[in-house]
Amino acid sequence: MADTRMISEILDESLPESGKLDFFGEAVCALKPAFREGYNAAAAVFRREQGRSLRSYLPAICGCDGIKGAENIHAVNEVETPDELPNVLMSFKFGDYFFSRFLSKFTGKGYFERLDLPVHPEFEQAGLRDPNGEFHIFSVMPTVMLVDKRMLGDRPVPHRWNDLLGPAFAGDVALPAAHGAVSTLLPLTLLRDHGEEGLAALRRAARGAMHSTDMIRDAGRTLKGPAVYVVAWFFAQACSSPDVEIVWPEDGALVEPTFLLVQRGQRKLYRPLVDAITGRELGAASAAHCYPAANPAVENDLPAGAAFNWLGWDFIRSAPLEDRIAAVKAFFDDLTA
Repeated sequence: MADTRMISEILDESLPESGKLDFFGEAVCALKPAFREGYNAAAAVFRREQGRSLRSYLPAICGCDGIKGAENIHAVNEVETPDELPNVLMSFKFGDYFFSRFLSKFTGKGYFERLDLPVHPEFEQAGLRDPNGEFHIFSVMPTVMLVDKRMLGDRPVPHRWNDLLGPAFAGDVALPAAHGAVSTLLPLTLLRDHGEEGLAALRRAARGAMHSTDMIRDAGRTLKGPAVYVVAWFFAQACSSPDVEIVWPEDGALVEPTFLLVQRGQRKLYRPLVDAITGRELGAASAAHCYPAANPAVENDLPAGAAFNWLGWDFIRSAPLEDRIAAVKAFFDDLTA
């Protein structure tokens, strides 16, 4: 029988003041119900096999910072030793786990298990498999273009990210934003490919920055909007206007990761949890919400020829990602002022 207790009950029962977390699991907002169902089933199996409950923290809100959420749970940027980390970590996007402090302190040192699970060819081709074998990316969050054909006029539909950088789209592109800042995924990709010239070209193309929900509200409906919206595939699919076209770029949809880290020697103990997170059921739910799953048993229903455009492990590890993100946000700060 699945564990149907509330998160607060699990925390109260299984997190003593000095208790080490078995699991920290931060799920994408749209997948929280499906993830919770899989977690409950895995927690029940764990209890049967180990004779105790999983000591877990599953943030109920979206955008939890690190692993802070209970008084005895440290934020990632406060942790000093691997013993302070949960044995299994799940999170998403380019946050603290991809920043220089965590990478230098905890990766490349043999602290994490190499899972080496099979993945879809698109994941392999994009280079999403961590060469160090520590981060297992089990799904991605793609970003695509949403083109308002009325505002496009007689210009050709853009099919590559570079197409947005020319004079034809100057001041005619909406960039995604949240929490008062521009999303850094496209700027970072252009910084990787073209250096600061790429950022300058994107700034010339940008009319403004908008939340994704505002984009799908305006696209195809207002005559004051831009021709192109850079938006998550999840939101683009929700735009019902017949006057828009979703473009999956030929050079790949930009992707952010949903990932798993398992401390060394812990995979067997937490097999029910690892199997649930990387398995077919959660993968199918993820794919149904436009977050393609790595598990090759899942049908992701991608457009023909679809590819992913991943920032790349070399780019992520070559310089502090947090510094690059801060610089990009500052460069585009006026768009959200």
